[in-house]
Amino acid sequence: QDARRLLLGLLDGPASVTGAQRGKGAAKANLSEDQLQRLFQLLSGDEGAITVPALVEHKEHVLATCPALIHDFEKIDLDKDSRLTWDELKVFNGGTAEWLDHQLDGIVGLDDLKAQVRSFYRSVVLDRTRRSLGHAVQGMAKAPHMIFQGSPGTGKTSLGRIMANLLHRIGVTSSPELREVQRPELVAEHVGQTGPKTQAVLNSSKGGVLFIDEAYRLTATESKNDFGREAVETLMAAMNEPPGKAPVMIFAGYTADMANFMCANEGLYRRIGYTFDFQDYSPGELAQILEIVTTSKGFSLAPALLADDRRWLARLIEQNTQPRSRSLMNGGLCERLFDLAKQQLDARDDPSRPTVEIGAEDLLAACRTLPPPPEPARATLKTSTPRGTMPSPLAPPADGALALRLTQGPSPAGPTSR
Repeated sequence: QDARRLLLGLLDGPASVTGAQRGKGAAKANLSEDQLQRLFQLLSGDEGAITVPALVEHKEHVLATCPALIHDFEKIDLDKDSRLTWDELKVFNGGTAEWLDHQLDGIVGLDDLKAQVRSFYRSVVLDRTRRSLGHAVQGMAKAPHMIFQGSPGTGKTSLGRIMANLLHRIGVTSSPELREVQRPELVAEHVGQTGPKTQAVLNSSKGGVLFIDEAYRLTATESKNDFGREAVETLMAAMNEPPGKAPVMIFAGYTADMANFMCANEGLYRRIGYTFDFQDYSPGELAQILEIVTTSKGFSLAPALLADDRRWLARLIEQNTQPRSRSLMNGGLCERLFDLAKQQLDARDDPSRPTVEIGAEDLLAACRTLPPPPEPARATLKTSTPRGTMPSPLAPPADGALALRLTQGPSPAGPTSR
């Protein structure tokens, strides 16, 4: 709030930009890279980033050379930390392609998915260029509805937000908003109520993107008293509308379940033009995510775990968690492991001088504390695994042995982080 008041104060006076200019959003700075570099060096100083006090100090120069730094500060500040980094400034000066690269680079792994997204964007931009050159290339007659399929914790909602912003930036939608709903927001309990309930959701989100999570639940039952299919029929009718008259719809869920969902009504197959596949994270990618989660909470991981591109951390995760746990949770596993490891740190720390470094012993204990995953409904268990223990092939080594190996470094024959 203090930053907002300072920025608004900077806009007072004859040198400030007009209200009409501010209403246009974050326009490109249109500076050469050399000019942008010099401006960044002037404003960032020893901070390594542009801060509100720096804008206050250099108000006149900024308003004369790049006033958008002030009136669009919040839009340029992509990570919302009240500081403008060099990467954020380059994105602002570059445009949508640079913005998209910045957003996708912030996502761990999923290289094939990122290629799909970039291909989608490139296709839209090229068609726009073809039309500007006089070619009779048609635009989108219908909204580009999509399937996001993959396991939980693979970033479907996060990419949904990026996609909502991308569609707005390239002019497909009038709003960057993404509305997330599940079955309860669409399906009513009594006859005649589901259609109007679903239509109300469509009407309220028609300028942006409607993200329907666990969409397969709409058609998961054949009961005559279930109205999920009525919701699907209402959604399908809106999917025939051009962009602007109906939201772009993203249907998300498990890969196998989404295949069943598409089979429930052939009209879905005809109306959904894009399918994006979210792969499970590898142990190496989970190690990277765990480091990000830990740092974001104000803690750190022991340096030995991060050595050699997190090789030992990846090995610890791979050997001490079950593959099914990783598949069912993916990125969510890292949140759980951090919470459990922090509990171990809290238990052994000196209350008068608590530390913030999570060690290998904390993570090993976290893996042992993690409950085993539920078995698939059709699976028949021959033996049971006690809560908090691992099957013998994945049993963790003793703390001391691992600590010794971490101190000595990885052996030449040790596993990679993939």
